[in-house]
Amino acid sequence: MNSAEALEAEVATTDSWPEPTCVLPPHVREKRPADFLGAAVARRMTLAELEREFIERVLEDEAGNKTRAAQRLGLDRKTLYRKLDEYAKADGKGPAPRPSTPGEQE
Repeated sequence: MNSAEALEAEVATTDSWPEPTCVLPPHVREKRPADFLGAAVARRMTLAELEREFIERVLEDEAGNKTRAAQRLGLDRKTLYRKLDEYAKADGKGPAPRPSTPGEQE
């Protein structure tokens, strides 16, 4: 049996495979999440721009649910609505839609 045949036999009889990370190159295994703040500094963003982008990303991550987004951001829901209204006005749009009753979910 040559080495190729031996390898085939080993693969065919192996019940478990090594963790994928052990076969990946080090530069792939050590991949770190994107540096959001470093990117903001490189883009020369103001604090207001950074805050707006962060709020918009959290709101998107919460599928548009403003109540959950506000909780996650540590803001009162009214404060989040006020900020969204300010962003809409700056973009030349109307105010952000609000629930019609206090208990209504967005």
